[in-house]
Amino acid sequence: MKIDKIKVKRTSFEEFAEDYGLRLRIIERESPLGPMLKVDLVTDMEGRSISAIQGEGLTEDSAIADYRSRIANKTVTIVLSDPWYRAEVHVPFFSEGF
Repeated sequence: MKIDKIKVKRTSFEEFAEDYGLRLRIIERESPLGPMLKVDLVTDMEGRSISAIQGEGLTEDSAIADYRSRIANKTVTIVLSDPWYRAEVHVPFFSEGF
């Protein structure tokens, strides 16, 4: 049997986003508790989300922390500027930081 081993380096959330040219999108919406924030990472070209996963929180920090914990150790597909270029990327566990 063939076994594929993938070694994923531990990195910060910011470094991961910068490595793939991603930006953080924060959406504010009203809820019964007051303003609720949703967070995800998107590509620079057309603002495509890299995952259906979103973080939620009442503050930016709590929404980002929720997103970081939900997306860590998942595999996502990133579609870059050329629609024919797709990259499957394993999201690492993040080191300290943002």
